[in-house]
Amino acid sequence: MRIRTGLLLAGLVSVVALTACTGNSGAAPKPSSPPTATTVPTMVDDPIDLSRIAAKPCTMLRPDQLAQFHIVTPGTTGTNPISTGAAGVTCAWQPVQNTEPTYQAGVDLHSGGLPALYRRRSSLPVFQPFSESGYPGVDTATSASVLAHGRCTVQIEVAAGVLLDASVTVRDTQAADYPDPCSDAQSFAAATIANSQGQQP
Repeated sequence: MRIRTGLLLAGLVSVVALTACTGNSGAAPKPSSPPTATTVPTMVDDPIDLSRIAAKPCTMLRPDQLAQFHIVTPGTTGTNPISTGAAGVTCAWQPVQNTEPTYQAGVDLHSGGLPALYRRRSSLPVFQPFSESGYPGVDTATSASVLAHGRCTVQIEVAAGVLLDASVTVRDTQAADYPDPCSDAQSFAAATIANSQGQQP
């Protein structure tokens, strides 16, 4: 009888221990909260100094980088703002082929960076946060219709209060990126970031 009682008690202890272990191991970790369009992202610890090319935006990409975007001729400087609140010199690139996208880019030193952009988010018809090469940015457009018809502007904070603005216009209505052109603008900006990082002292 004593042996059976001892076995019974040992069995109960094992069941309790097994249940406790199973309960702990089966508990799923709480997922982190997804980023929202209402919270300004934290600036990264590797800022890029684009002040040198702010006045000469047509030098932000090397000829071999431009060739990747089917651009073989130098860009044209201008003062047309790429985005609301931005000012300064911009550069426009026109590929030789009419079906290839056109690009425009510049460095915004004056609008206040992402904090100011997030404060204006309610007035922007398109506001889609993203991250490129580790830097926070936002896809914007003057309207959802413009975005759906091949035009997108991206604004990436590369240093406190400094935005790299890049805009793309996909002209081929049959192109796969025509209804979603923001990836093209992000790729153009990513090339600029890579080029600038390589030139850092």
